[in-house]
Amino acid sequence: MKTKILFVDDEAFLLRDLQRLLWSMRPEWEMAFAGSGAEALDRMTQTTFDVVVSDMHMPQMNGVDLLNEVMKRHPQTIRFLLASHTDLEALYKSGTLSHQFLLKPCDERTLKSAVAGALKRENSSVSESLRKVLAKIHQLPSIPTLYLELIKLIEDPAAGIDEIGSVIAKDIAMTAIVLRFVNSAYFGLRHRVSSVTDAAKYLGVETLRSLVLSIKAFSQFGAVEIEGFSAEALWKHSMETAIAAKTIARLEGAGQKMSDEAFVGGMLHDIGKLVLVVNLQDASREVFRIAAARRISDYEAEKTVLGATHADVGGHILSYWGLPLPIVEAIGCHHEPSRSGQTVFGPLTVVHAANAILQQQKEREASPATALDMEYLEELGLADRLDVWREALGNLDRESLDATGQIPWQQEKPAPSRSARQAPRRR
Repeated sequence: MKTKILFVDDEAFLLRDLQRLLWSMRPEWEMAFAGSGAEALDRMTQTTFDVVVSDMHMPQMNGVDLLNEVMKRHPQTIRFLLASHTDLEALYKSGTLSHQFLLKPCDERTLKSAVAGALKRENSSVSESLRKVLAKIHQLPSIPTLYLELIKLIEDPAAGIDEIGSVIAKDIAMTAIVLRFVNSAYFGLRHRVSSVTDAAKYLGVETLRSLVLSIKAFSQFGAVEIEGFSAEALWKHSMETAIAAKTIARLEGAGQKMSDEAFVGGMLHDIGKLVLVVNLQDASREVFRIAAARRISDYEAEKTVLGATHADVGGHILSYWGLPLPIVEAIGCHHEPSRSGQTVFGPLTVVHAANAILQQQKEREASPATALDMEYLEELGLADRLDVWREALGNLDRESLDATGQIPWQQEKPAPSRSARQAPRRR
């Protein structure tokens, strides 16, 4: 079945350009074009569209107003907003209305990639119960303004680390958090860092991007009050999991890219919980009530109440945002990695292991949802590494973790080379 996409722009020549640009996509996409927000809404009463791509600036009804109406009337439709670099402040304010922002002018490759990424998880394997849950979600953690600016610089080969540092320095809170993070005992630097640019050099581009995304996303949920849920406790566990996942990746000799993906995956692995408690508070209260009464995990209680889990919700939402697939898989399958169909060592492996091991190290007995998938780890040839991982994560002093993300470690362990061991099998 073809993907149905509606493009909206008040400039007729731009719509004609889009038609020519995307001519080769006709076998895969069924495309429609509207010259105004009103026309777009009228078309959507006649046809169900999978994706709407709207320009920001249009008379009478601009892109933000249009997507607001689309969200209310057709919540299952994926929403894209086309905007220029000067629209960043407006984009930030409209973050809950658009799943993804595209910088205008948008080339063919970027547009195809963004749509394909957002639709990757929208297939027949998505249960009807999950579709119903996603349809009720009207508030999403928005991708922050700084993240958009960082992406633009990261994609520019001429951009230097000084420029990236200057973008972060525009935000007072972000500057403080980055500096406190880089000066934590985790990095083990011999001197204190007081420059954002120096911090950027130490942390690296991908880690900075993940920090911006994670901290801004999590900061929106502090006011939620539901018995059994603590945003602070979840943030702390998420930070621990991020550090733990990156530690396991390093112990297995992973490169910088995968280590950073492991950190992002760990930091955001429970973001679905945050989305659920904001959008479905009554259902979330029932989840926590059942979990406590039956002494089962929140994960299992979510299946009973919603027919879907926070992992499902988080994975789908972040796929809409266009995050890299390894991170999306790490979030969507972190409780049940075998569901991914992949038997390759990657971010999913370490996020699953980090989350389960940390949960098992808590005082209460581990629940079934936090159990390690031993069949998955054995197929990867990593079951015999569990004791090494447990010992490394046992050095994490949780009591010293505060809102700055500072995590002291008792010692730094060398990372053995994976090349000396048998490579994981691929299915």
